[in-house]
Amino acid sequence: MVCHITAKNEADLTVEEVRVAELFKSFNGKVDPLHAQAQYMLAAQTGAYKKPEICALQYQRCPYPADQLSQLLKQ
Repeated sequence: MVCHITAKNEADLTVEEVRVAELFKSFNGKVDPLHAQAQYMLAAQTGAYKKPEICALQYQRCPYPADQLSQLLKQ
């Protein structure tokens, strides 16, 4: 979900998605592999390329579509 959110154009993000994206702006693309959030940071870094197809390929094992995951943020 983090990859897909950061891959989106900022103008297309929902309020909830903006909040998620903001969580990963502060690390400036530097991923510390020992950090508890390293996998999420890497997902944000991958999404920063703005190519959702890369996110889909990287996270193809996830059984849920990205738009369905984003809907969970609203609940």
